[in-house]
Amino acid sequence: MWLLKILAMLYGKYVDNKKINLDLTLSELNIDDNLGLLPIEKQATIRDLISAK
Repeated sequence: MWLLKILAMLYGKYVDNKKINLDLTLSELNIDDNLGLLPIEKQATIRDLISAK
């Protein structure tokens, strides 16, 4: 839980100002791994990644 509070402090104003869109997928951001992500992994959003446990 403390990690989410830290992330909110770091990114909150940028999300509010629409500079960071947490609903963009890894595919939309052209983020990939050295060995390549699976198609289902590329569907993950930034929101999914920062809220994963």
